[in-house]
Amino acid sequence: MNPPFSAYVDESMRISHGFYLMAAVLVSPNEAATHRAALRALLLRRQRTLHWRDENDKRRTCIIEAIALLRPSALVIVGAGLDVKRQERARRKCMEHLLWELGRRPVVDVFFESRDRPRVARRIFGRCWVAASH
Repeated sequence: MNPPFSAYVDESMRISHGFYLMAAVLVSPNEAATHRAALRALLLRRQRTLHWRDENDKRRTCIIEAIALLRPSALVIVGAGLDVKRQERARRKCMEHLLWELGRRPVVDVFFESRDRPRVARRIFGRCWVAASH
């Protein structure tokens, strides 16, 4: 039987290509500390967080290599045909599909990267998803 996993989710938009992306990395609880330590070791002095858009090509390569050594399992949902005026709909549709996919795996917790305050304040959920313990 597969161990339970926690899913760590982040999202991105590629407006110029019309894509909305949502990705989850699946980490077992006994590997979480190792993964966190490996990612924290990549932080530069005075750097609080690791974020792709803030890194140059050399650092991005370093980050990719470090993550590859962890051998994570991941899911990526790609919503195509993004209408800039309907970003929240694209996000919702990608989230629905991602959560459905995660529900087919032994995932017990789902953690979403926080969004900026104005977007968080505007969010209205028609449904609430709660991670179930197995």
